Amino acid sequence: MGILYLRQTSPTKEIAVVEPTFAFPSPTPKMMESIIIPTNQPTATPISPSPTPPADSQVYENEDYKFRLTYSNNRRIYEEKEGQGLRVTFYSSLGNIAVHMGKTWSWQHPDRKLSEEFLVDNEKTFIFENEEQKIIDFEKGEYKYSIQCIHKNQSKIKEECETIVNSWQFMVEVE
Repeated sequence: MGILYLRQTSPTKEIAVVEPTFAFPSPTPKMMESIIIPTNQPTATPISPSPTPPADSQVYENEDYKFRLTYSNNRRIYEEKEGQGLRVTFYSSLGNIAVHMGKTWSWQHPDRKLSEEFLVDNEKTFIFENEEQKIIDFEKGEYKYSIQCIHKNQSKIKEECETIVNSWQFMVEVE
Protein backbone atom coordinates (compact mmCIF):
# COMPACT_ATOMS: atom_id res chain seq x y z
CA MET A 1 0.00 0.00 0.00
CA GLY A 2 1.40 3.38 -0.92
CA ILE A 3 0.43 6.90 -0.03
CA LEU A 4 -0.13 9.32 -2.86
CA TYR A 5 0.54 12.98 -2.22
CA LEU A 6 -0.65 15.49 -4.76
CA ARG A 7 0.94 18.89 -4.74
CA GLN A 8 -1.75 21.51 -4.27
CA THR A 9 -1.52 24.22 -6.88
CA SER A 10 -3.67 27.27 -6.90
CA PRO A 11 -7.06 26.17 -8.23
CA THR A 12 -8.17 27.40 -11.61
CA LYS A 13 -11.58 28.93 -11.80
CA GLU A 14 -13.38 28.96 -15.12
CA ILE A 15 -16.14 31.51 -15.41
CA ALA A 16 -18.70 31.15 -18.14
CA VAL A 17 -21.32 33.74 -19.02
CA VAL A 18 -24.31 31.80 -20.25
CA GLU A 19 -27.93 32.20 -21.29
CA PRO A 20 -30.54 29.98 -19.61
CA THR A 21 -32.48 27.67 -21.93
CA PHE A 22 -35.80 28.13 -20.16
CA ALA A 23 -37.73 30.78 -18.24
CA PHE A 24 -35.28 31.74 -15.52
CA PRO A 25 -33.71 35.21 -15.44
CA SER A 26 -30.34 35.55 -17.13
CA PRO A 27 -27.46 35.25 -14.66
CA THR A 28 -25.48 38.38 -13.95
CA PRO A 29 -21.66 38.40 -14.20
CA LYS A 30 -21.55 38.63 -10.37
CA MET A 31 -23.64 35.45 -10.12
CA MET A 32 -21.42 33.65 -12.61
CA GLU A 33 -18.33 34.45 -10.50
CA SER A 34 -19.91 32.36 -7.73
CA ILE A 35 -20.51 29.32 -9.92
CA ILE A 36 -17.62 26.96 -9.50
CA ILE A 37 -16.91 24.98 -12.62
CA PRO A 38 -14.45 22.18 -11.89
CA THR A 39 -11.54 22.04 -14.28
CA ASN A 40 -10.33 18.86 -15.95
CA GLN A 41 -7.27 18.92 -13.67
CA PRO A 42 -8.23 17.42 -10.29
CA THR A 43 -6.40 18.90 -7.30
CA ALA A 44 -7.46 16.69 -4.40
CA THR A 45 -6.85 13.14 -3.29
CA PRO A 46 -9.37 10.54 -4.50
CA ILE A 47 -11.46 8.73 -1.90
CA SER A 48 -12.58 5.14 -1.93
CA PRO A 49 -16.13 4.27 -2.98
CA SER A 50 -18.49 2.27 -0.77
CA PRO A 51 -18.36 -1.54 -0.97
CA THR A 52 -20.71 -3.73 -3.07
CA PRO A 53 -21.73 -1.33 -5.85
CA PRO A 54 -24.15 -2.36 -8.61
CA ALA A 55 -22.62 -3.71 -11.85
CA ASP A 56 -20.63 -1.07 -13.83
CA SER A 57 -21.29 1.58 -11.18
CA GLN A 58 -20.22 2.54 -7.68
CA VAL A 59 -21.98 3.95 -4.65
CA TYR A 60 -20.75 7.14 -3.03
CA GLU A 61 -21.87 7.84 0.55
CA ASN A 62 -21.27 10.92 2.61
CA GLU A 63 -21.99 10.42 6.31
CA ASP A 64 -21.46 14.08 7.24
CA TYR A 65 -24.11 15.30 4.79
CA LYS A 66 -26.13 12.06 5.05
CA PHE A 67 -26.71 11.00 1.44
CA ARG A 68 -25.69 8.36 -1.07
CA LEU A 69 -25.77 8.20 -4.83
CA THR A 70 -24.71 5.88 -7.63
CA TYR A 71 -22.23 6.93 -10.31
CA SER A 72 -20.46 5.34 -13.28
CA ASN A 73 -17.35 3.38 -12.29
CA ASN A 74 -15.31 5.09 -15.04
CA ARG A 75 -15.22 8.26 -12.91
CA ARG A 76 -12.78 9.20 -10.16
CA ILE A 77 -13.94 11.00 -7.02
CA TYR A 78 -12.26 14.07 -5.54
CA GLU A 79 -13.39 15.82 -2.36
CA GLU A 80 -12.44 19.43 -1.73
CA LYS A 81 -13.38 21.97 0.92
CA GLU A 82 -15.50 24.72 -0.60
CA GLY A 83 -16.09 27.73 1.62
CA GLN A 84 -17.70 26.25 4.71
CA GLY A 85 -18.98 23.27 2.76
CA LEU A 86 -17.69 20.52 0.52
CA ARG A 87 -17.47 19.83 -3.21
CA VAL A 88 -17.30 16.26 -4.46
CA THR A 89 -16.25 16.03 -8.11
CA PHE A 90 -17.01 12.90 -10.13
CA TYR A 91 -14.19 13.39 -12.61
CA SER A 92 -14.08 12.30 -16.23
CA SER A 93 -12.11 13.82 -19.09
CA LEU A 94 -15.41 14.03 -21.01
CA GLY A 95 -17.09 16.27 -18.43
CA ASN A 96 -17.36 16.54 -14.66
CA ILE A 97 -20.32 16.13 -12.37
CA ALA A 98 -19.99 17.87 -9.01
CA VAL A 99 -22.04 17.87 -5.84
CA HIS A 100 -21.74 21.02 -3.74
CA MET A 101 -23.03 20.88 -0.16
CA GLY A 102 -23.03 23.05 2.92
CA LYS A 103 -25.13 25.35 5.06
CA THR A 104 -25.11 28.04 2.35
CA TRP A 105 -25.61 27.80 -1.41
CA SER A 106 -22.43 27.31 -3.43
CA TRP A 107 -23.65 29.83 -6.02
CA GLN A 108 -26.08 32.74 -6.06
CA HIS A 109 -29.23 33.16 -8.13
CA PRO A 110 -31.56 36.14 -7.62
CA ASP A 111 -34.71 34.10 -8.25
CA ARG A 112 -34.02 30.69 -6.71
CA LYS A 113 -37.43 29.25 -5.90
CA LEU A 114 -37.68 25.57 -5.05
CA SER A 115 -40.61 23.85 -6.75
CA GLU A 116 -42.31 20.47 -6.80
CA GLU A 117 -42.04 20.15 -10.60
CA PHE A 118 -38.99 17.91 -10.13
CA LEU A 119 -38.09 16.21 -6.85
CA VAL A 120 -34.79 14.76 -5.60
CA ASP A 121 -35.60 12.12 -2.97
CA ASN A 122 -38.91 13.92 -2.34
CA GLU A 123 -37.28 17.36 -1.93
CA LYS A 124 -38.27 20.41 -4.01
CA THR A 125 -35.68 21.65 -6.51
CA PHE A 126 -34.56 24.69 -8.47
CA ILE A 127 -33.05 23.93 -11.89
CA PHE A 128 -30.73 26.16 -13.89
CA GLU A 129 -29.70 24.85 -17.30
CA ASN A 130 -27.94 26.07 -20.42
CA GLU A 131 -25.99 24.46 -23.27
CA GLU A 132 -22.90 23.87 -21.10
CA GLN A 133 -24.24 22.76 -17.74
CA LYS A 134 -27.22 21.90 -15.57
CA ILE A 135 -27.45 22.75 -11.87
CA ILE A 136 -30.08 21.21 -9.61
CA ASP A 137 -30.44 22.85 -6.19
CA PHE A 138 -32.34 21.38 -3.25
CA GLU A 139 -32.16 21.44 0.51
CA LYS A 140 -32.97 19.25 3.46
CA GLY A 141 -32.74 20.39 7.04
CA GLU A 142 -29.86 22.82 7.49
CA TYR A 143 -28.00 21.66 4.37
CA LYS A 144 -28.16 22.98 0.84
CA TYR A 145 -27.10 20.76 -2.08
CA SER A 146 -26.31 21.52 -5.73
CA ILE A 147 -25.68 18.85 -8.35
CA GLN A 148 -23.74 20.50 -11.16
CA CYS A 149 -23.33 18.65 -14.45
CA ILE A 150 -20.77 20.11 -16.84
CA HIS A 151 -22.12 18.30 -19.90
CA LYS A 152 -21.09 20.67 -22.72
CA ASN A 153 -24.23 19.48 -24.55
CA GLN A 154 -23.01 15.86 -24.68
CA SER A 155 -25.91 13.41 -24.35
CA LYS A 156 -23.80 10.75 -22.59
CA ILE A 157 -22.88 13.16 -19.77
CA LYS A 158 -26.50 14.38 -19.55
CA GLU A 159 -27.62 10.75 -19.13
CA GLU A 160 -24.98 10.14 -16.44
CA CYS A 161 -26.14 13.24 -14.63
CA GLU A 162 -29.74 12.07 -14.75
CA THR A 163 -28.67 8.69 -13.34
CA ILE A 164 -26.85 10.37 -10.44
CA VAL A 165 -29.79 12.67 -9.69
CA ASN A 166 -32.31 9.81 -9.81
CA SER A 167 -30.16 7.63 -7.54
CA TRP A 168 -29.83 10.28 -4.79
CA GLN A 169 -31.00 9.07 -1.38
CA PHE A 170 -30.83 10.70 2.01
CA MET A 171 -29.48 8.06 4.42
CA VAL A 172 -31.26 9.39 7.52
CA GLU A 173 -33.30 12.40 8.39
CA VAL A 174 -31.02 15.44 8.04
CA GLU A 175 -31.44 17.75 11.04
